Amino acid sequence: MGRTLYSPADPFCRERAPDDRQFTVDHFYAKLLTLESTMQTAAGRAEAARRTAFLRGFLDQLREELTGLQDFHD
Repeated sequence: MGRTLYSPADPFCRERAPDDRQFTVDHFYAKLLTLESTMQTAAGRAEAARRTAFLRGFLDQLREELTGLQDFHD
């Protein structure tokens, strides 16, 4: 899609608004991590919770990998 994976200055949107048109990881914060709260059924909420946990795990692993490259002030 022609966008950078993450913002080198603030990859996890700690001090800026997410911009998912510019950075792929920002889409997690702009939309994907918010979907759980929009689910209308118990089954939908349960599945969304499971998937949100997966996404957070991915972000945690990415944070660990990037921390070895530079300090992001987490």
